[in-house]
Amino acid sequence: MSTIKVISFDLDDTLWAVKPALIRAEKLSTAFLAEWCPELHLRFSFEDINERRIGLYKARPDLRHQISKLRTESVRLMILECGYSDTEAQRLAEEAFAIFIKGRHDVTLYPGVEQCLQQLHGSHTLVALTNGNADVRRLDIARFFDFSLKAEDINSSKPAAPHFELTLRRYGIEAEHMLHVGDHAVHDVFGAQQLGIKTAWVNAKGADWPSDLGHGPADLEVDSVTKLPPLISQLA
Repeated sequence: MSTIKVISFDLDDTLWAVKPALIRAEKLSTAFLAEWCPELHLRFSFEDINERRIGLYKARPDLRHQISKLRTESVRLMILECGYSDTEAQRLAEEAFAIFIKGRHDVTLYPGVEQCLQQLHGSHTLVALTNGNADVRRLDIARFFDFSLKAEDINSSKPAAPHFELTLRRYGIEAEHMLHVGDHAVHDVFGAQQLGIKTAWVNAKGADWPSDLGHGPADLEVDSVTKLPPLISQLA
């Protein structure tokens, strides 16, 4: 019989494909700025905007795990360069981000995910652990989750230990009683393995396990989280 008590899930590209949501969100925020700060897109190309964000990421270690603040601040600085006041730049950057983050949560779950979460919720405590800025509490599936952590909440990103350690402490369990599920071999599988947590690799593309990672594969490998329920009993 399985001894797994807590199952934690990564979100982006584990429960849904993130790229379509990000593209839609980017279009919405771009349309807003084109209307209210047209100088921004006359002065900066899409590539310029991305390069500015990357440059700010490198220059500001305090924003490394704060991707929402990073996005807002990079837009604010560019609006300032367009001649707007500090107050206007801050307001427009915050409004553009509010539009972006709303679109970013317009996600489509992979087929069968909701039913799978409902099934697992009946026998396990479910937790969301993400490096992104998606907040599971803003989604319909929030009812299945007892707890969630974003990188922004704890100023740390997987594969670093805090996401996992905080979950273990919250529920007062040993690592062997937790299963982490995610699509990223390093952030999810390696990060959890370092603490002795059981792992499930969601390998939707059927990739070979990366041979250069220096650590073994996950305890379970599936092409969809929907395949997990009958396999968890193997983790005795």
